[in-house]
Amino acid sequence: VAWYEKGLLGKDVKLFDSRPPGKYIAGHIPGAINLPLDVLKKEPAVVIEKYAIPKTSKVVFYCAGRECTLSVDSAEIFRKAGYADAMVYRNGVPGWNQKLQPLVATEAFVKKGNLILVDTTPGQGTIVAPNVQTLQLSLKELGADKGKALLADLSRNAPLVVVGRGDAEAINAALEELRDQDFRRLAYIPLGA
Repeated sequence: VAWYEKGLLGKDVKLFDSRPPGKYIAGHIPGAINLPLDVLKKEPAVVIEKYAIPKTSKVVFYCAGRECTLSVDSAEIFRKAGYADAMVYRNGVPGWNQKLQPLVATEAFVKKGNLILVDTTPGQGTIVAPNVQTLQLSLKELGADKGKALLADLSRNAPLVVVGRGDAEAINAALEELRDQDFRRLAYIPLGA
């Protein structure tokens, strides 16, 4: 989390999501690259070479938490290839969520449907996709009676994706409000500001 807050993930620290692509597109740690373990196992040298990461770099892997071994196995492959600083974020996505940090969803996930899109900038164009319920509410409305009434009948396990338009403070405020209303499967999708 400290590396994320300092803006190092994806730059000085290479972060890899060892989960399958379907999990990655639904929500990943910002700056992470999807490198499923099964892909890495097939041709480790070719895959590692593709990313051209110096062997002196910090490389961090994560997956679905402490019970998941995908990241542990991925880091071991990198260590065997000479990466002394191949590490594992053992808490993975659940730990990231527990620290109230944002996950990033991809457009492919949103377009698959079966989720709720929350856009806190009413009046602006938003993502339109089949089987996606879109709620356009201002941030103020989201936490007020109007927003609570619209969200009241939704399953607290339904995937909710907040539309982000470059304002990290607004994205985090919307995610925090949704957490306060007991929603747990949260991510954001960045759109042009």
